[in-house]
Amino acid sequence: MLDQAPQLDYDETKVFGDIDLTNQFLTDVYAYTFTKPGNFMDIGNSTTGAGTDELDNSFGGTPVEKYQNGSWNPNDNPDDIWAYTYRTIRKCNLLLQNIDNVPNKHAGQVTQSDLTPRRIKGEVFFLRAWNYWELLKRYGGVPIVTQPLDAASEELRNTRRASIDDVVTFILRDLDSCYANAEIPSYGSATTITGKS
Repeated sequence: MLDQAPQLDYDETKVFGDIDLTNQFLTDVYAYTFTKPGNFMDIGNSTTGAGTDELDNSFGGTPVEKYQNGSWNPNDNPDDIWAYTYRTIRKCNLLLQNIDNVPNKHAGQVTQSDLTPRRIKGEVFFLRAWNYWELLKRYGGVPIVTQPLDAASEELRNTRRASIDDVVTFILRDLDSCYANAEIPSYGSATTITGKS
């Protein structure tokens, strides 16, 4: 019973063949989304206001000071999240590509997180929309990638920036896909996100 191989290496077959491992993958996407450098609330652990004349940062030598003293540039931008965010979007696309084939071993059971492939799918649509919003507000029109492409792929190299309108439309479409998912809970009220009680 104790002579078991260590579970250190997981490939896509294992991860998307077990809903609990898929949920752990989703947790990783959340971590990448909300702890990225240049997060939606801070730059280098300083509030974004510290990069303006709104307030003075009490710690010296922080990345946000580059905005105050004018030392930032395209090669040294404290709020550059391009590569990090596209890695997160790739994880979202990988989940969306595989989620419909994840077995729901918790079907018919009440679990702590009401874990189902459908709910995970709804959450991933929101997370991908959020990441595209983070890109849009910093860079304007950006490439829209809906497949988990490798960095060396020809398709990725040939991807071009979409217009701002196209990116907004894409974000809204992902949010609509999340909103239409009846398994996504609405916190703070007795009404679900679909408007049903």
